[in-house]
Amino acid sequence: MIILKIKSDIFVDVYLFGLVILKCFGMDSTDSIYTKSTVIFSVLLLFFCLMNKWNKQKFICSMAMIAFAICSTIMSHRVTVLMTFISIIAIMQCNQKMETIKRVALIWMTVASFRMLLAYLGIIDRQQQMLYEVRNAGHIAYGFGFGNKNQFGIAIVIVLLSVIYIFYDKIKFLYLVIIAGIGLYLSYMYAQCTTAMLLVLFTLLIYEISKYAEKIFYVIGKLVIPGCVFFSFITAIFYNKVSIFNYINSLSTGRIGLANAFLKKYPISLLGADIQIGSAALDNGYVLLYCTTGIVISMFFIYVYQKTMAWMCERKMKKEVLITIVFAILGISEGGFLNPFMNYSILFIGLYLSQKLGQSS
Repeated sequence: MIILKIKSDIFVDVYLFGLVILKCFGMDSTDSIYTKSTVIFSVLLLFFCLMNKWNKQKFICSMAMIAFAICSTIMSHRVTVLMTFISIIAIMQCNQKMETIKRVALIWMTVASFRMLLAYLGIIDRQQQMLYEVRNAGHIAYGFGFGNKNQFGIAIVIVLLSVIYIFYDKIKFLYLVIIAGIGLYLSYMYAQCTTAMLLVLFTLLIYEISKYAEKIFYVIGKLVIPGCVFFSFITAIFYNKVSIFNYINSLSTGRIGLANAFLKKYPISLLGADIQIGSAALDNGYVLLYCTTGIVISMFFIYVYQKTMAWMCERKMKKEVLITIVFAILGISEGGFLNPFMNYSILFIGLYLSQKLGQSS
C-alpha cells in the first residue's frame, strides 16, 4: 500500500517538474509547447487525484477552488489561477509533500543555473536587447534564455532562494555570499536588473536575520504579505496625489503609474476581467492578481497565503518563511510571482490546507 501511494505521487512530479523545467527554459503561455504541456500534465494530475482517497473537507475545498478557477479562466482568458490551484491541490493530495517541494527547488537550482552557464559561454543565444528607458538608454541587456532581462534577473533570485532552501542548515555564509556575488555580477553586467540586485542583497540580509534575530524574523514574516498588498494598492491609488509615490514610480521604471492606470481602466469585478492591451507591462503581481481574478479569488488567495505564512511562523519553519518573505516582496515588481512554477512558496499553501483540513480517509 505504501509503495502504491509513493508511486501515485509520480503524477504530481510530472505536473510540477515538467512545467517548472519549461519555465526554467523561459517558456510561458505564448509558447505552444508550454500550453499543450499544461493541458497534458493537468489531465495526468486529475487522474492522480481521482486515484486517491478524499476526506469531505478536502474534497469540498478542492472542488470550490477548481470551480472558481475555471470561472476566472473563462472571464480573464488566463490559466495562471487554474494552474496555481491545481498545484496547491496536488500538494494537498500527494504523500511526500515536503520532498516534492524540495525537488522543485532542486530543479530550479540545477536547470536554471545550467541554462545561465550555457548562455554565459555563448553556447546558446544570450537574447541581447537594447534598452530605451531614460536612465538606461543605449545600454544593452541580456535575457540569457529566459525571455527578457527582467525574467533573467528573477531567475537569478530564484536560484539563490533554491540554494538556501535546500542547504539552509548546512551552507556556510561565506559560500552563500560567493553565490550571491555571482548573482549580483550577472544582474548588473548582463540582466541590467535593479530589482534582482536589490532582492539578492535583501535575501542575504533576511538570511542573517533568520539566524541571529529570530523574533524580528518572524515578525517580518507575519507582516510582509499584508504590508506588500497595502503598499501596492496605496501607492497605485494615490499615485498622482502623493509626491513621494511619484518619486518611487520613477525609481521603479513606471510600475506604480501602470498599476494606477489599470486600476482606473478595469472596474471592480467578482471574478476578473480579460486584460489584453499592455497586460505584460503590469508588473505589480498584487494589482495584476486583482485585475485578472477579481475580488473573490484575489481576497481568497491573499487570505490563505497569509494564513499559511502565520502557520509556518508558529511552527518555526525558518527556510519556508524566508523564501516566502522574498517572493512576497518580489510580487510588488513582478507579475510572475502568481505562477507556482516560479514562486513555489505558493505550494506551501498545500501544506497548510492539508494540515488544516485533515488527512484523507
